[in-house]
Amino acid sequence: MARQEKIALWRAVAVGLLERWAGDEKVLPVLLESASDPDALVRGTAARALEPLAGREHPEVNDALRRLLQDPVRSVRVAAAWALRAELELNSVAGKDLIRYLKHNADQPTGALQLGTFYMDRGQTETALTYFRRAVSWDQNSAALRSPLAIALSALGKTAEAVKELKTACRLAPHDAGLHYNLGLALAETNDLRAAAAALERAVQLDPTFARAWYNLGLARDALGQPDAALAALTRAEALDARSPDIPYARATILQRLGRVAEARAAVHRTLALNPTHAAAAHLLRVLENR
Repeated sequence: MARQEKIALWRAVAVGLLERWAGDEKVLPVLLESASDPDALVRGTAARALEPLAGREHPEVNDALRRLLQDPVRSVRVAAAWALRAELELNSVAGKDLIRYLKHNADQPTGALQLGTFYMDRGQTETALTYFRRAVSWDQNSAALRSPLAIALSALGKTAEAVKELKTACRLAPHDAGLHYNLGLALAETNDLRAAAAALERAVQLDPTFARAWYNLGLARDALGQPDAALAALTRAEALDARSPDIPYARATILQRLGRVAEARAAVHRTLALNPTHAAAAHLLRVLENR
């Protein structure tokens, strides 16, 4: 475990390397233990590594991060406050520390981006949009800054503007699969399904392991009246992400329409095995059992 290393710097490095696998059942206990390490560098690194797991599904992570809000070292408090930003009490010591930190860096594009992310995650989308626009205006050649701007625009119903920003981002970073994926989703919202499918196809060309892009490509192809191509994309998605109940359920609905009842039943059973409370799948199974 990380604490067995005597030099604090190397313990912190080890914890940082584990962030990628934070949700793993063998890694999470190490990160939780590191959150109470004697050295502040390690505790702060642990807070940052635990950030992706902050939320209702991981109460033990939230408990560890809340304890770090009371840490005697400011940098650790800031790291924990950022991880818990969606629920943070801004009048607390850690809340004031974080706001001071964010505002200190807000005169740079990345600082404005971070402040926008803070407000976005707290549900203050209009305020977030102001900072995202500011970040882009300061660095118009950064594709990475335009993606969160587009997400905020889309959340506010300004889908056409979101599409424009994402098209610009894709021109700036043509090999970024994530940007093409986001463009595909935005185009689907405007009901431009052919363009959406093309963007999603580009995403999976750039990253053939992008399960969610394959899934949404399947949905787009189905909406375009291409059920066989849709099933092919969904099959690829399921092979890459066997834990998502959305994918077999999407397959089941297409198979049902094609009259392939036995295959549809199998896909529904797969969905319910992954999520027994999936109401739509349970309803579809009842329909299929009557055929």
